[in-house]
Amino acid sequence: MRKMINVFYGRENLNKEEFIYKRIFEGNKRSIVIVPDQYGLEAEKAALKYASLYRHDKSKKTTPQNMPSPKTSLINVEIKTFSRLMHDVFNELGGLNTISWETCRSSRDI
Repeated sequence: MRKMINVFYGRENLNKEEFIYKRIFEGNKRSIVIVPDQYGLEAEKAALKYASLYRHDKSKKTTPQNMPSPKTSLINVEIKTFSRLMHDVFNELGGLNTISWETCRSSRDI
């Protein structure tokens, strides 16, 4: 299985967001989008918006408020913030499973 990392960057006035999500949804492959911590919710909203536009199914209906239809989902796309990615990596490698001496000592004193 071939895995690839794509890094997209550009000037502020370019529509990078649409370009990225179009490639993700037209490719229909499992993807992880890494965004800054403060942009996590906005990135999920944008992903849902573009999912309704670029999915292969013919039910590309949107509601009058320009929101995706209830059938739209992000099955193959994960939106991860840097802190969530770090948490997942440490969880996978066992970095967060260690207990410090200070934690043990303070719980014994209670």
